[in-house]
Amino acid sequence: MRRAARLVRDAGLVLASLVALAALALALLTVRVDGLSMSPTLHDGDALIADRFLLPWQSPHRGDLVILLQPNGVAAVKRVIGLPGDTIEIEDRPPWPGAPPSHPTISIKPGGRGPWRRLVEPYLEPGWVRLGSCCDAQGRAVSGEPRPLSLPPGRYFVLGDNRNASLDSREFGLVPRSRIVGLVLARYWPLDRAGVLAARPRLAAA
Repeated sequence: MRRAARLVRDAGLVLASLVALAALALALLTVRVDGLSMSPTLHDGDALIADRFLLPWQSPHRGDLVILLQPNGVAAVKRVIGLPGDTIEIEDRPPWPGAPPSHPTISIKPGGRGPWRRLVEPYLEPGWVRLGSCCDAQGRAVSGEPRPLSLPPGRYFVLGDNRNASLDSREFGLVPRSRIVGLVLARYWPLDRAGVLAARPRLAAA
């Protein structure tokens, strides 16, 4: 009897372990980066672990790296810049008439309230020169004067870290919450660059 009880207990532990592993497998995505749109943070061929279990319970935060479905249905990695309720503006006008454009400035009113705050992004490389002010009613880049946009409920503004070579909200507009399918947790390949991707933006006085 004692041996039978041990066998039942051990079988129960094995079953519980298998169920836990299956739940973990369902909760995690493995994603491989395709292209250069997230350089220098991510490189072509990097392998990532992303969580999809917490997303129904926890909304993405500013600076999060997320897996989203583009309008063509293809998955891509982008960084969350604007949250629902934010007012956002990207301005690339030259600092004085006749001067070349300076580094574009992203300004945000968090939650649409208070003064403008400047987004400081330590993960970007110098040389963001691709023009385009923000935004039209869908969040896409426009030419000419910047147009502040208030993000509606359930919509996010996303950018790639390689601002000169990224297909992002400037092209396909705001991203519905339903198209964000994973939150990037860490890079696991290549091994020499494996680890948590910790660099995040901050808001400073404009």
